[in-house]
Amino acid sequence: MNIAQIESEALILPADARASLAHQLLLSLEEISEPEFDRLWGEESARRLSRILCFCL
Repeated sequence: MNIAQIESEALILPADARASLAHQLLLSLEEISEPEFDRLWGEESARRLSRILCFCL
C-alpha cells in the first residue's frame, strides 16, 4: 500500500478515528530528528506544490 492509498483510506474514516490517527501520527514525529523532520516536510511541500501547479496549468 502506498501513501496515496493510505491517505484515501484514512480520509473515509469517521472523524473520531481520523483524529485518533492524526494524534498517533503526530506523536510518532517526536521521535524524528530535526534534520529528518525538515527533509520530510521539504518532500511534502514539494508534493503539495506539484499538486497546486497541476491544477493551475
